[in-house]
Amino acid sequence: MKKGIYISIIVLATLQLFSCKTDSKNNKSLIKEITFTKEGKLFLFDLKDSIPNLITKLDIEIADDEYQIQTGLMYRESMSNNQGMLFIFPEETPRSFYMKNH
Repeated sequence: MKKGIYISIIVLATLQLFSCKTDSKNNKSLIKEITFTKEGKLFLFDLKDSIPNLITKLDIEIADDEYQIQTGLMYRESMSNNQGMLFIFPEETPRSFYMKNH
């Protein structure tokens, strides 16, 4: 009985190792690159002086649903310096982000 349990555990552990293994060369061919879609503009101002000073203008893509928020900027080969993603959440709270494939 115990021998069968040990064999099952070894088989499951082996399957888990191979199923989680990723090869970045093969992975890129399976996932289609996501291209930037401009959905708005974001203006950043310096408000130190009495007259607002424009720092930069960004073309933005909006992530406002669960899939877009989870995917974020993954699977992008490149983006221009004036492009970014604006994440929309229902409540204000500190958040952390992880870019899986970069």
